[in-house]
Amino acid sequence: MDRGDELLVESGGWSSGAADSLGQALCHVPSGSYVLGPENVPDRLSAPFYITKFTVKKCQFLEFLSATGYPYNLHDIMDQIAPDPNCPAVPMSWEDAKVYARWLRSITGDYYSLPTSEQWEIAARGREGHVYPWGNELPDGRFGTFSLDTPCIQTSPVGSNELNESPFGAMDMSGNVREWVLDDIDGEDQMHLMMGGGCIDTVDRCAAYSKLYDGPRSKRSLFAGFRLIYLTDELYRKHVG
Repeated sequence: MDRGDELLVESGGWSSGAADSLGQALCHVPSGSYVLGPENVPDRLSAPFYITKFTVKKCQFLEFLSATGYPYNLHDIMDQIAPDPNCPAVPMSWEDAKVYARWLRSITGDYYSLPTSEQWEIAARGREGHVYPWGNELPDGRFGTFSLDTPCIQTSPVGSNELNESPFGAMDMSGNVREWVLDDIDGEDQMHLMMGGGCIDTVDRCAAYSKLYDGPRSKRSLFAGFRLIYLTDELYRKHVG
């Protein structure tokens, strides 16, 4: 059996409780018709993929630092913004996210990458094109960690708000942390793209199609984290390899 094929159920469909070889929960996003942006522009996803159910957690990133000796000097700030080991790893740069994905590839032999903005948005909004992962109802404290009546300067552990779930099962894709995505920006000093809005952002910046920019690639943005996409061998050979 090829690596990752255990994610396939006997009926030929996809397991709703899928996980990678490290035990990270995954959500399957099927190919098909979707919409993008506030204008709901029709789009077609040609290649299905998995996306991690949660953003990379502080404890996971600290494990990466311990294993690799990767240079990171903002531990005190991380502890202030992300007080719990299960909070999203912050502050993160676009480059940090890319290096972490490469590390996972190296230790597992599996394919990980940042999602493109289109993949991220589709995973967050589903086939109905919801404004927020849970639907079109405006956020409040039931749905996630946002800056509502007062500014919020600390993240919550991933999955804390059960209502903040996308149609495909991904958690916290609005609020808590902004999330880096893959883009084709090459310049060392140029800005890179983030999606979703974070705990410091007002509601209008936390729609599932909201785009924010920061950079350059090595700048660690205080409230930026990331999640990854994952492809089985079958999907990789068919759509990437």
